[in-house]
Amino acid sequence: MGQKQSTTKRMTVLVVIGVFALTAMLGIVMYRVIRYHTVNRYFELALGSAQMAAFIVDGNRFEDYLRGEVDDTYFTSESLLQSLVDSYDLRYLYIVMFHPDYDPDYNPKIVYIFNFEPFTEDPDEIGGLGDRIHDDAVQTYYFAAVHETGLATSSPVETNTPRYGHLISAYVPVFANGRVVAIACVDIYMSPIIRAALLQISVLFGVVFLSYAFMIFFYNKGHKKSEQINLERERVMTELGVAKNIQMRMLPSISELTKDKEGFDIHAHIETSRQVRGAFYDAFFAGDNLLVVVIGDVSDVSDKNISAALLMSSAMMLIKNGANMLINNNQQDPHKVFEAVNNALLHDGMRAGASVTAFMGCLDLTNGEFSYVNAGHNRPLLKKGENGYSFADFRLSPSLALEKNENQRYEKEVIYLDEGDVLCLYTDGVIGAKNKSGVEFSSDDLLDVVNGYEGECVKELTKIVRARLSKFVFGAEQVKDTALLALKFNEKGRQNK
Repeated sequence: MGQKQSTTKRMTVLVVIGVFALTAMLGIVMYRVIRYHTVNRYFELALGSAQMAAFIVDGNRFEDYLRGEVDDTYFTSESLLQSLVDSYDLRYLYIVMFHPDYDPDYNPKIVYIFNFEPFTEDPDEIGGLGDRIHDDAVQTYYFAAVHETGLATSSPVETNTPRYGHLISAYVPVFANGRVVAIACVDIYMSPIIRAALLQISVLFGVVFLSYAFMIFFYNKGHKKSEQINLERERVMTELGVAKNIQMRMLPSISELTKDKEGFDIHAHIETSRQVRGAFYDAFFAGDNLLVVVIGDVSDVSDKNISAALLMSSAMMLIKNGANMLINNNQQDPHKVFEAVNNALLHDGMRAGASVTAFMGCLDLTNGEFSYVNAGHNRPLLKKGENGYSFADFRLSPSLALEKNENQRYEKEVIYLDEGDVLCLYTDGVIGAKNKSGVEFSSDDLLDVVNGYEGECVKELTKIVRARLSKFVFGAEQVKDTALLALKFNEKGRQNK
């Protein structure tokens, strides 16, 4: 009897030791998995925030700022960057540039243009405009790499120092006139996040000593609670509306675009859904008489909130910089812009399954030549002369940033616009909008609306489309942004030659 009890005790001890050892190994593996995904998740936030920061600022003014010529553009950028820091709980956000007089082979002098350190106890220690940053070998290495290549960091930069603590960092180039002029940097403080992960693992070890059954029970409960907390945190972040605010601020001012310009009439409008979905439009001059119009939409993103806004900002920035670089080289090839943008988005690590549909057109106001490229976007509506609107038979190329589509070639097409011709661009939020019964607003519905308008004002045209669409979907929550852009060519433009 005693021998049997002794054997049972030994078996019990062995089982407890085995369970403890197994749990320890599982705990180590789980900690590493949690840590890996946590680091990469917060790196995505750091990289996206740095891309937003790079888009917000005006790199053409940095050298003016360093000379003391600080104006409203600086303070407007500073206010938007502060909103970014506050909303995403960033540890540090700063934009730096190599001083114009620096010697890269001997003594690189890197100075602040903007600097935000919300958790610094002594405000006097915060570096301001023109102040030299603290020497840091890791930072200097990445600053130089981004500055020379023009590419953002593609993987987490993780550092742990007594001065700054445990940080995950991302570095993104700031462009001006087709060249890198500065680096936007974002750091996220990881110490409390990693400690929280360690605390969860430690609790599991304590539960093992009570019993294996209780360990499983408390682990499942703790795991579910952790998931609920993370989901709630993500929901709160999306509800902040910061991404939507920045999305709207990125859109061009049509009134400023048309100021002192003849030869065209243009109007654009975007209506965002309850959450940011990634639709965008842009219009800008790349030269005195070359008007560039862009419309696009981020599609197939599993997390269509902050992620969509970040991809949207990246696409807009890359398209605009690419267009300006080509014009500086006396080229008018929108397809080459999309080829470069496609590779850049893939290199930056687009989320699996994500892509960007986009249409880009270049209108030469001296002769009405309109060269364009369509990357998987909706067919534009075109009105030629006295004829009504019809869907243009434009060549369709693949969407941007499709998986395994690196070095994709895009085709440029050219048409000529005459006086009074109108081009209307739109996103999936127009065709595909659903009413309460689940019925979609079709391409025929859109065609009926535009052909029912007999006026000449493109602003009124977009207003009528929006009113008809709003009436159609009345009361039904939409899941896609609605963007419209209408462009009319006037013969007067040929006088600007």
